[in-house]
Amino acid sequence: MAIQHAKDSTFRQMVQTEGITVVNFWAPWCGPCRMFAPVLEEFEKEANDSIKVVKVNVDENPVTSSQFQIMSIPTTIIFKDGQPLYKEIGILSKGDLQQLVGSKYINKKGEILLTYDCAIIGGGPAGLNAALVLGRARRSVALFDNSQPRNAVTHASHGFITRDGVTPAEFRRIAYEEVLGYPSVELLPWEVTEIHRTDHRFVVVTSTGKQIEARKLLITTGLREIFPDIPGLRDCYGTSLFSCPYCDGWELRDQPLIVVSENSGVFHMAKLLYTWSKDLVICTNGHAVLDNDQKQLLKSRNIEVVEQAVTMFIGYEGKLRQVEFADGTRIERTGGFITPEWKPKASFQGSLGYEVNEFGGIATNEWGKSSVPGVYAAGDAAYVMPSQLIYAAAGGSKAAIGINMELTEEDFV
Repeated sequence: MAIQHAKDSTFRQMVQTEGITVVNFWAPWCGPCRMFAPVLEEFEKEANDSIKVVKVNVDENPVTSSQFQIMSIPTTIIFKDGQPLYKEIGILSKGDLQQLVGSKYINKKGEILLTYDCAIIGGGPAGLNAALVLGRARRSVALFDNSQPRNAVTHASHGFITRDGVTPAEFRRIAYEEVLGYPSVELLPWEVTEIHRTDHRFVVVTSTGKQIEARKLLITTGLREIFPDIPGLRDCYGTSLFSCPYCDGWELRDQPLIVVSENSGVFHMAKLLYTWSKDLVICTNGHAVLDNDQKQLLKSRNIEVVEQAVTMFIGYEGKLRQVEFADGTRIERTGGFITPEWKPKASFQGSLGYEVNEFGGIATNEWGKSSVPGVYAAGDAAYVMPSQLIYAAAGGSKAAIGINMELTEEDFV
């Protein structure tokens, strides 16, 4: 079967057939394309009848080229039963092509197992920034994001230069616009349910049953917050109750505030918040976590300490008005801070065996590398605190550089 040439009007019909179709996007003026042409011809001659090779001239077929985000040529996309499964930019060897369509990349269900340089689990600021850096390094990236960010309840994010006050939704929109501008980055909108290692690579399994393979793994799944079960808390959280003073302290400045925490860190939180407001009430929610010296120091600053439990937050449309305690008394407050218990949002420790740090995050070195070869972590999934947008993004960038350095060394072995 000879190499076929597709046009915008015939492309879909040509790839929507059973079996594997190798599509080469090219142009007559492209030097690397001319170098790749004889390789493609030789591959096609040796391929079996179930494999079809199709070429698309990007100059003559702009619709198809735009549909598949062809930014550089030559670009090769592998289709199976009409669905795009793998994209590679640049010149491939005949061996590369044979491996891509060979049994090594087919799982037990007969599906091609796509291989990426890196799989990023989590589309928060750490994962997005890592994808940006790796995309610019021309690394193939599978970015898994099931669109359930922890800060979705927040009206605005702060402390990120040029993006102070941006809404989480707008931040994600801008980030994805930038990240997906690099053709080697692919968004996979699925939840990852399982990861296991095989032959120095990682197989990532999703809730849909889809699987991919990756040379490196970056976990940026972040944290989940476990709050005390207090009526009204969820209604106010993200509007007048928050967890991070650096993120939201400015908006609550000089207001009557309450701090609710069941651990000894409440003492530090009280001293920290005193910069933003002198009208503070500290509540330990029924737990004795402050010693007498700490109580006396807070009292000397006119900071009231309440050790009984909070039974209700009373507000309207998310705006706190009163706090009710176990003895039935109420105090007027217009905002405050809650210290939740932090837990990893997703844990793959059982299958991967990485070490964790004292906060329950994945233990890493300065480049985000975990105790397991090939496994990296960044953002809240690694250091837990401080939980800030700019910290997470910076961690993702560092981890991406570490991953790219490791891939580069492997490529030259």
